Amino acid sequence: MAAASGQLATSLTDTPHNFLQPSLPLYTDTLAFLKNALDPLAADVSSVQQQRLHDARRKRKRNERGDEGDVLRLKQIHTEGFGPDQVWEQARRIIEAARVEAEQGLEAAQHAQAIDESAANSEDDELESEDDLGEEGVDYEIEGPDEDGVEDEDDSDLEGALDQAEEGGEDDFDNEDGMELDDEDKSEGDEDEELAEEFVDDKFGLNDGFFSIDNFNKQSEFLEQQDMRGDNDDEASDEEDVDWDADPLAQPMPAGAEENEEGESEDEDEEDGPTFGDPDAPSEDEDEEIGGGELDVMGGMGNTNDVMYADFFAPPASKKRKNKKGRPNPHNFPAATENGRTEDQEDDMERTREAVHRDLFEDEDSAGEDEDEDAEQLDPADPRSRRSTHERRKAAIQEEIRKLEAANVAKRDWQLQGEARAADRPTNALLEEDLEFERAGKPVPVITAEVSESIEDLIKRRILAHDFQDIIRRRPDDLATGPKRGRMDLELDDNKSKKGLAEEYEEDHLRQTDPNFVDAKDEKTKKEEQEIEALWNKVRTDLDSLSSWNFRPKQPAPSMDIRVDAPVVSMEDARPSAGGEVAGASQLAPQEIYKAGEGVKGVNEEVAGKSGLPAAREELSREEKTRRRRREKERIRKATGNEPANKPDTKATSRQNIVGDLKKGNVKVIGNKGKVTDVEGKEARKEGGQQGAGQYKFPQLVVLKVGERQYSWINMASSAKQTVAIIGAGWGAYPLSQQLNLARYNVKVISPVRTLQYTPLLASAACGLFDLRLAEEPLRRQHRTQMEYYKAAAEDVDLQNKVIRCRPAVQELNGQVAEMFEVPYDKIVLAPGCEVQTFGTPGALEHALFLRNTNDARLLQQRMLQMLDAASLPGLSEERQREILHIRIVGGGAIGIEATAELYDLWHESMRHLHPHLEGKVTITIHDVAPSLLSTFDQSLSDYAMKSLEAKKVEMKTSSHIQKVEADAIYTKEDGRLPYGLLLWATGNKASSLLDRLEVRKLEKGLPRILTDKYLRALRPDGTPMEDTFALGDAADIEGQSLPTLAEVALQKGKYLTRELNKAEGHPTTPFEFDNKGMMAYLGNRDGLVAGKAEYTGESAWLAWRSGSLQWCRTWRRRVMISISWLFVWLNGRDIARR
Repeated sequence: MAAASGQLATSLTDTPHNFLQPSLPLYTDTLAFLKNALDPLAADVSSVQQQRLHDARRKRKRNERGDEGDVLRLKQIHTEGFGPDQVWEQARRIIEAARVEAEQGLEAAQHAQAIDESAANSEDDELESEDDLGEEGVDYEIEGPDEDGVEDEDDSDLEGALDQAEEGGEDDFDNEDGMELDDEDKSEGDEDEELAEEFVDDKFGLNDGFFSIDNFNKQSEFLEQQDMRGDNDDEASDEEDVDWDADPLAQPMPAGAEENEEGESEDEDEEDGPTFGDPDAPSEDEDEEIGGGELDVMGGMGNTNDVMYADFFAPPASKKRKNKKGRPNPHNFPAATENGRTEDQEDDMERTREAVHRDLFEDEDSAGEDEDEDAEQLDPADPRSRRSTHERRKAAIQEEIRKLEAANVAKRDWQLQGEARAADRPTNALLEEDLEFERAGKPVPVITAEVSESIEDLIKRRILAHDFQDIIRRRPDDLATGPKRGRMDLELDDNKSKKGLAEEYEEDHLRQTDPNFVDAKDEKTKKEEQEIEALWNKVRTDLDSLSSWNFRPKQPAPSMDIRVDAPVVSMEDARPSAGGEVAGASQLAPQEIYKAGEGVKGVNEEVAGKSGLPAAREELSREEKTRRRRREKERIRKATGNEPANKPDTKATSRQNIVGDLKKGNVKVIGNKGKVTDVEGKEARKEGGQQGAGQYKFPQLVVLKVGERQYSWINMASSAKQTVAIIGAGWGAYPLSQQLNLARYNVKVISPVRTLQYTPLLASAACGLFDLRLAEEPLRRQHRTQMEYYKAAAEDVDLQNKVIRCRPAVQELNGQVAEMFEVPYDKIVLAPGCEVQTFGTPGALEHALFLRNTNDARLLQQRMLQMLDAASLPGLSEERQREILHIRIVGGGAIGIEATAELYDLWHESMRHLHPHLEGKVTITIHDVAPSLLSTFDQSLSDYAMKSLEAKKVEMKTSSHIQKVEADAIYTKEDGRLPYGLLLWATGNKASSLLDRLEVRKLEKGLPRILTDKYLRALRPDGTPMEDTFALGDAADIEGQSLPTLAEVALQKGKYLTRELNKAEGHPTTPFEFDNKGMMAYLGNRDGLVAGKAEYTGESAWLAWRSGSLQWCRTWRRRVMISISWLFVWLNGRDIARR
């Protein structure tokens, strides 16, 4: 440890600049030295202060508040998990507490030394005076009693008192009341005897032993200062005049000084209000304790012969004699200041207490003064003048109660009698009343130039501050329930609790021990939570049903319904002729007693007409019965009119029809020996071959005979429907795969990825705003099971023979490798998309991360967590931590900028709270070869984006050319080697390798894309369109139009082609037109920009970007789940931050 301290001292003197950015060994040695030096000091100071606080609380008297200073709670310095600022704050507190403790110890030592010096000086003076007088018994003689041991004991008592004063730090003597001797001194001859003051002659000759001009001047100055400060003295409340002519024996018992003080304290206690069960508060029913000194000043006790002169006056002062050894005078000892407070501090505290007392009890004090004035006006002989304060207050309350009761039973004024008649009220009584009323209207404001300017300034300020104060939309139920703004209204119960103290304790105990305890206040909340949970389960079930398309039936639940058709008690039940069945039948409606089948059997006694009113058959007229019978015959004739007169054998006819249908359907029968025949047993003929999928025109029923059993199935591949092959699963191909009419086309999708990737949402999913599975949409759907999907990559397309050669993209299973296969088609849609563009940079594909699908997003998420874990390991220098936490993004387009914004939000909203030791060490740098970011946007929006990112401390390196990529660094032409912890590559697109093998017309400049006409038909090299070949997405462009490679363009092309192929013509008839809806980008921290028909930036652009993100989702299930995930992130934070 000594070596470490020496190294620290050497570093501090020689190289102090190393402490600005200390290395890990220097930082560790500093913390170890600090703990070794300050931990013992902190433990000692803390224990001393805790013990002093404990002793002070034990010695505190009743109704006193001791001065409890700050006590050091730290017993050691905590360094693990704390930063330098936090460790320094702990060290500062320990050093400050040690300094205060040292100052207090120094003051106590100086005070004890001063007392020792004063005692030594007094002893030296006495010895010198004794030496001057000579030897005792020879040169002088001591006056007074000369008893053995008395003087020695007095001296020993004095020394003991001094020793106790020095050890306790307190002075047992009081300057105002004098010092009383111990009981031992009283028993030795000086019982109840006060010491005489020293007689001091003054130059004016005013002192006579009883009067002292010096004491008088001191008391006068003290009282004047007290009056100037406004302090409350003992005589302020006692303002009774003294009647000098009255008989002293007839006067009431006088109150001494001690009684005065006790009375004041009682008044103050009564004015302070109820004690609420304070055990230390004085009780009103207890007898007052009377001290021994109080009996001396109490007159009128019945025996005046015992009154002595010493009871009223102190002994006269006597001159000091040098040959007299007296006992110590307490007035000669200095009074110790309590708690070291100065006079000014005491005055300030006293004034503050009196001000608070006046503010709180001003009304009670004024009431008490009025009571005192009333008592002074009474005759002293009146017993009411001798009432205590409590009795006077009680009498005043009773008087007030009597007045209120008298006013309550007395006749009320006419204003309080309700509807008073003119005879009941005085004449013109209404004219004397001042009626209060309110005007409903408001004065019309005068609009001046100043008012208009102030309104315009207010509008400008609110626009700059984005404080629009939108009007809260009213809901239809707000008229009944009132608008709910902010949080839910909190209902406070102002009723007095009806529970006892034992019940409260019981509930507290059950709440802590019983896990099944339910508080009455939580029942309502629990009921609402159950209702919310039930509604959420219903919504979730509906969403699952919508996503599954096939509605699942509800789970059966037992239910029972009891219906009683028995009539109530009626008058008919009392008749003897009314049976139970007759009475019951008469109480039912006609439709309730209807029996199925009785109309067919001709026993229906009631029929219903067009109006729906029932009528009995006997109630119908002859015309109605004839018309009804004719209508019934016509109905029977129409039902049986198409049947032939002579019906053939039904069984033979049905067999003949089945054989004919099978023959028309080209049904083949495979016999026991594998011979293929038709349904008539003739040998099946081979059909002529055709190209593509046109060789299968009719569905075939294949029947297989195995012994006596037959197996049959329908060959769906041989369908009359045209086959549409779709290459790719991007934004252009997805609408075709999901919305093409399956009753008209056989849809086959060929793609190595089985899901649609929501590329604009991949950055948000990677940074934990929602689950990664919500950033993709599967191609296979339950309501489109007839659509065929092949997980394969298209290697080549024979446009002449209409055949696609595919390479499977599945893993090897059981050592078997899937072989290439061919897919014939009638129509083909080329939408292979694009690949990652690295511009041939060495090491980019091996070491960089991309953001093309959810797998890339998952890798980005894992790399972010690994980077933070690596930087948190001990033993790393700050420079190495900054290298590990450096994020570099290559590409200044929309994908790169949005990834930067999402990573910025992830760190500042979640990660930095979990890794506070890495605060300020995470850096994000954007590299782009262009001179500005977001080059596809206007220059003003591009400049705004760069300023916004610069304000977020994001580094931007434009015109940066990357030459090589390694595992932990990149090399640029301008800056050389640049280390990184995470490298994200988002530079652009490269044409798919399939386009190189297609004989179509392509762009000559820029990205090689398939050229199409305005109907999205691919062009041959000579420029003529191919009727059944379409191209769209990032791999295609319309000739004469230069559309950007955006998801919006591909999505609109896919919807257009789907709509045109589903028409009756089966091919596009109207040209494609692109609807430019604008572009958006997110800049982080709720800031964004929108370009298009209207350009705007800021938080409103961020909200538009968020809502636009939901529009990319193709199903409502994804939209709802993403919205719920955003809500949970806003409430609880991101899940990725806690992994």
